[in-house]
Amino acid sequence: MSKKVTILFIVIALLAFVLATTASAEVGVTEGDNGLPNASHRLIVQLDSPALAEWASAEGISAAANLMVNGRLNVQADAAQAYIQQLEAEQAAFTANLATAIPGAQAATFVDATGASTTLAYQVVFNGVVVELPAVTRENIKAVANMPGVKQVFRDYEQKPAMYASLPLIGAPTMWEQLGGQDMSGEGIIVASIDTGVYAPNPFFDPTGYTYPDGYPVGDASVTTEKVIGARAYFRPWDPPLPGDDGALPGPAGSSHGTHTIGTVAGNADTEANIAGLVKTISGVAPKAQILSYKIGYPTYSIYSGSAFDAEIVMAYEDAVRDGAQVINYSFGGYDGVMPWASAVTVAREATWDAGVFVSHSAGNSGPGSASTSDASQKVMEVGASTTTGTIAAGFIDVTSPEPVPDELTGIAFGDCLFCVPLPVGEIFGPYPYTDVGTVTETGSNTLCDGENIVGDLTGQVAMISRGGCYFSDKIWNAQQAGAIAAIVYNNQGDGLINMSAGSHEDDTFTIPGAFIGQTNGEGVLQYGVDNPGAELHFDYTAREIGNIPDVMAGFSSRGPAYASFLEPDVTAPGVNILSGGYAPGATGVDRHAGFGTASGTSMAAPHVAGSAALLKQMHPDWTPTQIRSALMSTSTTEVWLDADHTVPATVLDMGAGRINLAKAGDPGLTFDYPSLSFGSHPAGTQTMTVTAMEVAGIDTTYEVSAKGDDGISVTVNPSSLTFAPGESQSFEVTVDTTGAAPGDYGGFVLLTDDTHMAHLPLWVRVEAPMGAAKVLLIDNDFSDLLGYPDYSMYYADALTELGWDFDYYNADIHFNNPQTLPDAAVLAAYDVIVYWSGDNYNPNGTFTVATPLTEIDMQVLSDWMFNGGRFLASGQDMASAWDALANDGNGYFLYASNLGASYLQDSMFDPGYAGILPPAPSVIGLPGTAFGGLALDLSGAGDGASNQYYVDEIAIAPFGDVGAPETIAPAFGALGGSPVADGYTGAARAAYPSLEEPMPPYDYRSLYLSFGLEGVNNDTGFSTREDLMANALAWLLDSNEVMIHEGVVDVDSIGASYRWDFGDGSPYSPANASNIAGHIYDAAGVYTVRVEATNGMGSRVLGELSYEVTADMVGMMQNFTAEMVSTYKPATPLPTPVTIDVPLVADTWVKGSSTSSGL
Repeated sequence: MSKKVTILFIVIALLAFVLATTASAEVGVTEGDNGLPNASHRLIVQLDSPALAEWASAEGISAAANLMVNGRLNVQADAAQAYIQQLEAEQAAFTANLATAIPGAQAATFVDATGASTTLAYQVVFNGVVVELPAVTRENIKAVANMPGVKQVFRDYEQKPAMYASLPLIGAPTMWEQLGGQDMSGEGIIVASIDTGVYAPNPFFDPTGYTYPDGYPVGDASVTTEKVIGARAYFRPWDPPLPGDDGALPGPAGSSHGTHTIGTVAGNADTEANIAGLVKTISGVAPKAQILSYKIGYPTYSIYSGSAFDAEIVMAYEDAVRDGAQVINYSFGGYDGVMPWASAVTVAREATWDAGVFVSHSAGNSGPGSASTSDASQKVMEVGASTTTGTIAAGFIDVTSPEPVPDELTGIAFGDCLFCVPLPVGEIFGPYPYTDVGTVTETGSNTLCDGENIVGDLTGQVAMISRGGCYFSDKIWNAQQAGAIAAIVYNNQGDGLINMSAGSHEDDTFTIPGAFIGQTNGEGVLQYGVDNPGAELHFDYTAREIGNIPDVMAGFSSRGPAYASFLEPDVTAPGVNILSGGYAPGATGVDRHAGFGTASGTSMAAPHVAGSAALLKQMHPDWTPTQIRSALMSTSTTEVWLDADHTVPATVLDMGAGRINLAKAGDPGLTFDYPSLSFGSHPAGTQTMTVTAMEVAGIDTTYEVSAKGDDGISVTVNPSSLTFAPGESQSFEVTVDTTGAAPGDYGGFVLLTDDTHMAHLPLWVRVEAPMGAAKVLLIDNDFSDLLGYPDYSMYYADALTELGWDFDYYNADIHFNNPQTLPDAAVLAAYDVIVYWSGDNYNPNGTFTVATPLTEIDMQVLSDWMFNGGRFLASGQDMASAWDALANDGNGYFLYASNLGASYLQDSMFDPGYAGILPPAPSVIGLPGTAFGGLALDLSGAGDGASNQYYVDEIAIAPFGDVGAPETIAPAFGALGGSPVADGYTGAARAAYPSLEEPMPPYDYRSLYLSFGLEGVNNDTGFSTREDLMANALAWLLDSNEVMIHEGVVDVDSIGASYRWDFGDGSPYSPANASNIAGHIYDAAGVYTVRVEATNGMGSRVLGELSYEVTADMVGMMQNFTAEMVSTYKPATPLPTPVTIDVPLVADTWVKGSSTSSGL
């Protein structure tokens, strides 16, 4: 945003009625802010035949071929090897045809740790190959999908890295005793790390006393040991590693993430860890287990440094199963909005689970907002993070003078600055005076971003800087240039800690130390300086062992539900300030991996579960992964909290079943096919699930079954008593009655108890608001109630009223100073359409000292609602600025780019010089070939509109790397005149429709984004009106249809504009044709599935099918079919007649717009 507006008076006005905010008492250091999903130029192609793991689990095959041993797939069995050869032959046939179908396409490869190039092809957990296309276009994707033998095409998404006190807390010593002692725990179990590589020379993995099992080592034997018995790496040929990081071990620029996480899983017992001079004896959860390392994340020169992509991740799962892993820890990922069925990794991971291999996955660090978990697969253990009983911190900040200093301003833990000069380990730096940079900048800004002119003196001072507005490296570089001796960045969004990474100044040399502290501490230090001019502080980098409040949910831990359908996470485990191998404070190069350090995140929680699974597999070799998952969930402790005082209990959407408890998990009594009960999102009423329990204690016993739910719902079970013989299975029903419950999320537990066991199953249901007469909700975010900006609500309300639509109105702005200002997704579910506008607002959350809409949680709520099938119309100039979506690291970029499909190009396209010029008349048109073609809108100051459209953004369609399914996004509106830097797009439409090639769309929502405000449209200047625009938008958003196939030529009234046919006999799909009648000659008798893809004039596509029998006497004769496409939704008012105008068009621009908007 380039408007120069003084906001000092705004801040003062807000402060006059701001309520004090509370901060969590527990903080956690994470590796950095979660990024957004990118996708590579490759496609992952799944072929028709099932992968080995799926084929082997089919009824009758496993027993006959001896393919499953102790519940785990035997890849070396003769039958398995024969089937793999069959799949390899199918893949070879596909690859041979690839270049013919798409010239220039070829099979993709990866480079392993030895430098060898290997084709990315899978047979065990996924049947498919990875292809590189000359261009990732809709046409090429469809061409691949239409090749013989292709089942599904997946995008290749990017994934990112999402103990001494923790082990007694989870009951590990009790299970060690049951297994014969700590030194025996994990023996015979092989655990795998799919991560950034394991640094085998770390003392935590000392191989003394170990021997290689038969068939090992695997991978790069030059770096394996008898403890780390396998090491592989997967490098992208188009994104090579930095020098020194091209092996299976993490190199000098690599991350300790994999070393740290697997250390928690299987680090040796009685290892002495020296962290900044403090020595503690530590152990992994399963200390005797042996390790396989699969390095997928590595440093590069590109923007993907440290990340991994699905193609290599699937290869790692494939190799892990082949190499004999029994447990896998996977601490990568993040909230990316990709539905489970659209992820190749989900397919591979579920097949891994079916192959008998347990997978522990971190839930993600995007909490505490709802629906922020990174996965929804039911064949994986999703793990949230909570606190432990003790913490070792290798660095503190103490305010030292003037005395007496309040206790809360001493011992302040901080996150590291990864690009600054390291603080001296074991020493004290300071004391030095500190200064709020807001007192030395010309505008009073406290973020110290570029352009904030420093007029005061920072020489010899510690610069106190607020998070937000620019990269951490920009802030600290500007402080260094101004003479600061050190810099402290404090959080402006809570008390979570971040290890700060550089996003700029990569070629500059930083010479001062830096640290990151929480918001409460930062504001406290600043206030002490105001009250005591000349106050000083120091950095103390001597390690301290401090107490901690256990079993408090970490604020960063992602919450459920997943995609409004699944209860996540499954369980919680310690993930705050976990001590393990790697991340040695103050060390550089590989010495960071060779030492010990603390880290926080759900990445650190998942290894506790992986190690626990290893112990359970040792104790119960015949248990399946589902039984292990069940045992850990049903025996967990539910005494988990949201606050350090243990007064606010965590809900099932926070903690899942609870915090794992190994003291009970080894003898759960029962295991369940559904250890958590996800009833989903429904209107009030009753829902029932059937659960099957298996007796695993080997005794005759009777369990009493009961249930309890949150206030407002009733949970009942039938029967209320179950009697088991040893090893017997019994089923029971669980019914949730939400009649009369208010909209929202509800949880509860099913309890099963006998004389010696007590099991519990968490349950969740979302009650949707009842559907009333209003189908449209208006959300006002124009800041008219906050900053005195004009109120534009009447323009939207009047347009809907004129069209005859009922609506409800919600003013988000009056709910400021709350982390969530919008209703929950369950409440929003009552509405078919949300119409949102930003008016003249351009202020993102974080601009002021209070939270303002839209907050990060608000955006998660909207995304959650959309992924449940919502229809979203977003209208407003400067919306990219108001959402903090100007760049791809902004808090609103995911909603803006992924959900709306837009990419910001420039501000004020009609007035780039900010001279106060409104757009010409007409200003914007609906692009030809779209549902909005024919609309011509006047945003000038000559009519009855708001005359406010000075800052209409130019947008582009979001790059392929920023969104999934890019072919489902199209430009919808374009500017007439102005100064575009590209194609002049001012609107983007996003919808996913089924096709013959892809019958299951990747999502079900639709969105229309206008980078101008409807309020600026003039009704009285002879062009399209506000009502015209609203009617077209609603008709497109809500358009729904179905198509039926009739045998023969039938006279029907079909609304389709074009039709494509698949006659089910392997012949090519027919090209699009305006006729709804098609004929085909069959070469053989049989029953065929005839399918038609029908598209109407608005671009909506639907599929229909017909089972058609061809008898012998019909062979060789023309068979006719008629398609009948009918609308299943009737708009409240007919569409207006499009306005046609004679204006000059830039041919190249609108030809491109028309072609890319096909289908929308």
